Amino acid sequence: MNLSKTLLIATLIVFACNGAQSAFAQVRIGDICHVQGQSQKKLIGLGLLFGLDGTGDPDKFAPTVQATAMALRMLGTDVGSVEALKGQRNAALVYIEAIIPPAGLSKGQLVDCRVTAAGAAKKSLAGGQLLPTPLIPQVPSGDMENPGVYAYASGPISIDEDNVMAGTIANGCQMEADLITPIQTNGFITIEVDPKHSEWGISDAVAEAINAEFGFSGASRDIAFAPHMRTIVVEIPQYERNRVAGFIGRIMQTPISVIPKAARVIVDERSGTIVIDPEVEIEASAFSVPGINVQVTPGDSFATFDPQASINPNQFRTAKLQALVDALNAIRVPPEKVIAIVKTLDAAGRIHGHVEYLR
Repeated sequence: MNLSKTLLIATLIVFACNGAQSAFAQVRIGDICHVQGQSQKKLIGLGLLFGLDGTGDPDKFAPTVQATAMALRMLGTDVGSVEALKGQRNAALVYIEAIIPPAGLSKGQLVDCRVTAAGAAKKSLAGGQLLPTPLIPQVPSGDMENPGVYAYASGPISIDEDNVMAGTIANGCQMEADLITPIQTNGFITIEVDPKHSEWGISDAVAEAINAEFGFSGASRDIAFAPHMRTIVVEIPQYERNRVAGFIGRIMQTPISVIPKAARVIVDERSGTIVIDPEVEIEASAFSVPGINVQVTPGDSFATFDPQASINPNQFRTAKLQALVDALNAIRVPPEKVIAIVKTLDAAGRIHGHVEYLR
C-alpha cells in the first residue's frame, strides 16, 4: 500500500467588519502583570540525611565523612578521628531546597522542602531523617560571604514515586526570619508584565490604563510610565500611601484593552504536543517528508485530498497552520512527522508567527 498522500489545504478567508474593537481583548492588569518583588524565592542548603539502611554515601566519600564527624561533635560526641566512621553507610550528603511563595513568609511559618542526593549514594534515600540544616537565599542580597540564615530544614523524607534519590519533607522548613520583599521604594512601585505576555505596546497600554483610572485630576503629568516592554513604574498618590495594598488591588482589577500579541506556535517535542494561536498562517507551499507529499493552496473546501491536484504558484495565498495540523491528524500522521513538517515550514520561513520548541 502506497502511504504517500497529497494534502491540499484550502485557504479560509474571513473579512473582519466589526470595527477596531474586535482586534482587542479586554483583560484585567492582574491577569497579565504582577508587582515587582512578588515572585517565588528559593532557599537552599547542603545537609546530612541520617538513618539510611546501608544505602548512604560510601565511607570513602570524604565530604560526608567529615560532615558527619562535625555534626557529631556539635551534638556533643567527639569521634576523635574520621577513621572511626569507617564502615558506616547510614548517612548521605543532600541538597535542600525550599520555595517561598510570592507573598513571602514570616518568622515561625512552615513550608515544604525538597531533598535530593548530592553525594555518592546510588541506591535510595528511603528512611532518611534530615539533620537540622541552615538555609540561605539562592540569590543573596548584601554580604555575599555571609548571606544570613533565613530558615532551618529537618525531618523525615518521603521518597518520590519515580525517583528514590529525591523526596519531600512536609513542613520541613521553618522560617527563622521574615522573608518579605518591600513592594514600594520612595513612594513608587514597579509592575512587571509576565514574561509570556511581554510585547511592545503591552506595557504602554497598562500605563495608559492606570493613568486613566488613577491619574491626578487636572495634573500635567501622569503617575505611570513604561520605560521598558516589561515594566511600568507607578507613583503612589499621597492619599494612597497609608493603604498601598488597597491601591495595588484596585490597579490589578483595572481593565485594559490589550493589543493583540504576535502569533505563536509552541512545539513540545517530548510529548508530541503542538499549541497554535488561531491567527498563525502558512504561505502556500509544496514539500515532502517521508511518506507524505504536502501542497498548500487556496480552494473552496476545508481539507480535501486530490492526488491529481496541480499547483499554480500564481494562485498561492496563505492558509491556517491549524488547518494543516488538523488535516494531518485526520489521516493519522504520527506526531513526530507532524512536528517534522512544522519544523520544515519554520526553517523555510513559511510560518507567519513565532515558533518556540520545548525539548
